[in-house]
Amino acid sequence: MFKHAIGITREEDVEDAERREPLVNGYHSSAAAAEAAAAAAAAEAAAAAAAAAQAAEEQQQQQQEQQQQQQQKYQQQQQENYTHLPLLPLLLLLLQQQQQQQQQQQQQQEEELGGV
Repeated sequence: MFKHAIGITREEDVEDAERREPLVNGYHSSAAAAEAAAAAAAAEAAAAAAAAAQAAEEQQQQQQEQQQQQQQKYQQQQQENYTHLPLLPLLLLLLQQQQQQQQQQQQQQEEELGGV
């Protein structure tokens, strides 16, 4: 493990480096430094992944809120559009009665003019 951490390939060089390298907590210091750097990189990657996951969750929540607002707005518009529909049959009936009255008045006027 030590030779991989410091990049030495010849066995004599590895043994020589191990003799000169002081031990830190039972490990040669350069190997411990490499392990610490790897652990720090892993922790940094985990933190970045957590931040990305949180950002994605926030974006999804924002999209859901926008979609909900749009749906509420659409439903409100539909409700406003159909609020006047119950009045439509009444308006048609009034229009029909008005036309009948106009026809009756016209007939009365024609009868009065024809009868004179």
